Amino acid sequence: MNARSVVEGYFLRTKDNLVFEVKGVLHPDDRYIAYLRYAPVDVSSGEKPVMRKIYDLRARENYLQKRFREYLWFSEVLGRVVQAVPYDKVDSVLSPVQFLATLREKGEEISNLESVALDLVETLVRNTRVGWKDLGLTGSLLARTFGERSDIDLVVYGEAVCRRFYHDIEECFTSVPDMEKYSGQNLDSLVSFRWDGLAKHWGILRKLEKRKRLQGLYKGTDFFVRLVKLPMDLEYSFGDRLFKHMGECHLETSVIDAGNSLFTPCSYTVDNNPEEVDAVASYRGRFTEHVRRDDRVTVCGRLEEVWDNQSDSARRRIVLGEEANHYLLPV
Repeated sequence: MNARSVVEGYFLRTKDNLVFEVKGVLHPDDRYIAYLRYAPVDVSSGEKPVMRKIYDLRARENYLQKRFREYLWFSEVLGRVVQAVPYDKVDSVLSPVQFLATLREKGEEISNLESVALDLVETLVRNTRVGWKDLGLTGSLLARTFGERSDIDLVVYGEAVCRRFYHDIEECFTSVPDMEKYSGQNLDSLVSFRWDGLAKHWGILRKLEKRKRLQGLYKGTDFFVRLVKLPMDLEYSFGDRLFKHMGECHLETSVIDAGNSLFTPCSYTVDNNPEEVDAVASYRGRFTEHVRRDDRVTVCGRLEEVWDNQSDSARRRIVLGEEANHYLLPV
C-alpha cells in the first residue's frame, strides 16, 4: 500500500499489538502521525488479548510514556512531541474502504451491526452523489472491537466528493424514514458524553449538536461521518509549514469563512482579534461544522505560529481539542 494513501480514518496495528488511528492527511517520510486507540488489557498474555479503548488523549500519552515510549516522537516540523508509528513498527494497515468492500462480499455471514452499517452505506449511496469506492467504515467495526451497541463510523474521501455528500445528506434526514438527527434524550446523551468538561455551556452546545448533519441515528444506531481530503487536494506537503507552540490562548474573534469546517481535520478562517490569529483548526471530529460564517465566537485552545516555507511568511492559528477545556462557541 502506498504510504501517502494512508490518511485520517485508517487504523494501524503494530507489532506490539496496539491499534492506532491515523490523524490528518500529511505525514513524514518514515512514520505516520497516529494516536493510540486500542491497547491490550494484558500485553504479556500468550492468548489473544482483549482490547480496551482509551478515550482521553492525555491517558493515551501516559500509557505510551510508561510502556511504549518509541511511539512518542518530537517533530521538528510540528514543534512538539506527538504520537506516531514508525513504518518498521507497523504490522498491518487497516483500510476503511477495503474493509467495506470485504464486508459487502460476506453476504449473510455478518453481525447485526455490520448489517445495519451496510444498509446505511447503501442508503447514502442511493440518496447522495457518492459511490461505494469513496466510502469506508472505520472505528470499532474496522478494528474488530465492536459490540452490538457500538456506533457506526463512516468516512468519505476526496474534497469534491465530500462537498457533494455534505450538500446532499441534509435531505436524507427528511426523505429516509429510518434516518434522523439527534433530539431529545439521545441529544442530551451525546452532549453529555462529548462535552463533559463544558457543562456550563450545555445550552449552546445542545443547539450546535442538534443542527449538525454529519451525525445522527439510523435504525436506532448512532452514526458519525468524517469527510476527509486526500493529499492531492492540498497545495502543500509535510514540512512546507513549520509550527511553534506559543501557549494556551483565549480570545474572541469573527468567522469569515467556514468552508473547510465540514472536514476532519477542520479549519475556520477568522479575523478581527487582538492576537492576529487567522485560523482555528482541530483534528477532533467534535469541532466539525461547529460554527458558521459571520459568527462572532469565543475560542480557547493552543496558540501556534505557523511559518510557511513556500511564501516565507508567518501567521498564527489556534488548535482545538487536545485539552478538555478547549472550546469554540458563538458569543
